[in-house]
Amino acid sequence: MVKLIRKLKEKNVAIYFEKENINTLTENGEFLLTILSSVAQQEVENISENTKWGLKRKMEDGVLVGFQKCLGYDYSKADKKLVINEKEAEIVRYIFNRYAEGMGSHVIARELENLGYKTVKGNSVCQESAIYENY
Repeated sequence: MVKLIRKLKEKNVAIYFEKENINTLTENGEFLLTILSSVAQQEVENISENTKWGLKRKMEDGVLVGFQKCLGYDYSKADKKLVINEKEAEIVRYIFNRYAEGMGSHVIARELENLGYKTVKGNSVCQESAIYENY
């Protein structure tokens, strides 16, 4: 951003930051802007480090971070563990067995649809891609 401000300054174009009361055409304007830019950069780095530290602590405490619904599993907040969902695991086993028998995702998707299984999102129509993405 400082490079852009300098290019505009060369063309005698000022940028005025009202909140900070900084005019980029003045001597101390660019100086103050450079200092504020450095402080802002440091703040971003501190936030990033704090976020990483927080995520690491959660993982060390066994908290599952970023878990999205996965067919065949539920997340137990009390135990902080993945727990097999037996009803959904039945579908996962079916998909695995049919794939091991040489069936492709298109055939498996049609079979699941005909058997009345729902996708993770609750859809009754099973797209071929849902075998890879949702099941």
